[in-house]
Amino acid sequence: MSTSLPASYSPKDPTPVIVQALTIPAASTGTGRGWLVESLTLGTGSATGGAFAFQNRTGKRLIANVLVSVETAGTGGTLDVGLGSAGTGSGQQFIASGSLGVAGVLGNIGTNWRILSGSGSPDSIVGQAGAVNSTLAGRATIFYVAIDS
Repeated sequence: MSTSLPASYSPKDPTPVIVQALTIPAASTGTGRGWLVESLTLGTGSATGGAFAFQNRTGKRLIANVLVSVETAGTGGTLDVGLGSAGTGSGQQFIASGSLGVAGVLGNIGTNWRILSGSGSPDSIVGQAGAVNSTLAGRATIFYVAIDS
């Protein structure tokens, strides 16, 4: 797979090729951007951001993705993970109706990359459960890299 950016591309929904080109250093320059990872404990509430909320506070645009590890199953229900603003909102850009009733990993690190704004919306990744899950335990892991210098 080539690690150079195409002559023209739209960063709206980055492809794995574009993500790789932005993060793997070119052999001739030795420059690259470093990956950052943030791990958040899942909450048990069903309000907006009740499961978790990650807000971009870097002031730079980020390419981001998320995996959710359900370590102890909840009392049922589903999880939607999507883009938000200021740590609130709801969406399904990352995970649509993922089951919280069984332990396992939710998400797709290969294809669900999205842009988070450095100033404006969307600047957040928000997880919202469809119902209160009092027994739920797990983590949301956000993988991201800045794409602005």
